[in-house]
Amino acid sequence: MSAEARFREVESLLDQKLSEVRGNLISSGVAMYDLSARTYHYKNQFLSWSWKLVRETIADGETERFSVFLTYMEPLPDRDGLDVLVRSEVFHQGQISRIDCKLEYRLPVSQVEKDGVETIIAEAFERGRSQLLARVD
Repeated sequence: MSAEARFREVESLLDQKLSEVRGNLISSGVAMYDLSARTYHYKNQFLSWSWKLVRETIADGETERFSVFLTYMEPLPDRDGLDVLVRSEVFHQGQISRIDCKLEYRLPVSQVEKDGVETIIAEAFERGRSQLLARVD
């Protein structure tokens, strides 16, 4: 199977899984941004399925922001998985983050099929919160 054919197969799976939980995510206060590059052109040498999911809360006058980036790139032979980047921040509006933590990991596509994206997103947000709490203590 070509890299593009594999990308299209996984892209379709991820779109379906995300559309199934989109309403739940939005109603729970998660903002969603599609950052995908789904066609080739002079700016995109590779295809990517990429979403940014953000949850913000105000605590003690500061903003706590948890961002989860889910990215599936047109696969190379040794790189066929969903990349997850979790960023946890605490900041005052208009100022640099007082706390800024990042965590990256990769999940096999088979785990996405088995667990679904809602579980993966919930776990990513929880990891972000745990990482932030560890830095605050």
